[in-house]
Amino acid sequence: MVLTRRRALAAGGLLLTGLSGCSSRDDATETATVGEQSYAGTVDDPTSRTVRNASGEPAVRSTVVDPFPEWTDTHWLVTDSNDREALYFADDAERVDAARSVVEKTDFSAELVLVHQRPVRHCEEWSLERLQWGAADAGAPAGSADVDLSYETVEQEGDCEADDGRDVAATFIRIPARFERVTEFGFGVS
Repeated sequence: MVLTRRRALAAGGLLLTGLSGCSSRDDATETATVGEQSYAGTVDDPTSRTVRNASGEPAVRSTVVDPFPEWTDTHWLVTDSNDREALYFADDAERVDAARSVVEKTDFSAELVLVHQRPVRHCEEWSLERLQWGAADAGAPAGSADVDLSYETVEQEGDCEADDGRDVAATFIRIPARFERVTEFGFGVS
């Protein structure tokens, strides 16, 4: 078979089409696509501690927060000493001192604490792996931010399949940034 100019150009065009958008360089950086959030701040293994209440009742509440839809599945910010003093923990909650330490050691002039409270299975722990935050979409009130958390599930010993019980866990996460409210909140568990 004789390679003609037309066949060579067609083969080259197919090759370029097949490789378009691909890069084998190790230093290539990812960019956000349409519909994908781009975050200004990312912290891997952020400073955090989790309080847990095996009774299924909220592990923590605040006198200055009105949760929506309920205390056992919500999030809120602790932005100053007044917010810190408004926290109160369930009598039977575990690891309260560690969570209080995160809040007490926060420099509220440059940082804040996000409290993420949710139900978890008795036999699971969620380890916070990544924290991301960034400016909220246009139209959101000034001082708003979007926050995304990535947890990893760590199963405790025992038969998790047979365990339908739920605890309420509240993770206290120090964020090295200042904003007034969270308008978009998301989390994933792997």
